[in-house]
Amino acid sequence: MLDPPDGVRTEPEIYVELLTRLGAMPADEVLDDLRDLAAADLDAFQRRLFGLFAEEPAYATVGAAILSEMLGRARLGVAGEQPASREAKR
Repeated sequence: MLDPPDGVRTEPEIYVELLTRLGAMPADEVLDDLRDLAAADLDAFQRRLFGLFAEEPAYATVGAAILSEMLGRARLGVAGEQPASREAKR
């Protein structure tokens, strides 16, 4: 297989960008708080994430994208990398 050309994004990154542009994703500050909790205490992270879903039920419908954006490369693939800020992609 060939390596993808530079600048090609993964499918989850594309979906996150679409959901962000549609206004369906939480603010970066909310995701940053969740990332910090995930790094420090997974139980506290889970409680906060489910609390977010209870506060804003619409976020539960994009839960997979939220997890992909905040945990993404940090937990599921490339060590030492965090997903780029959504602001930088605009």
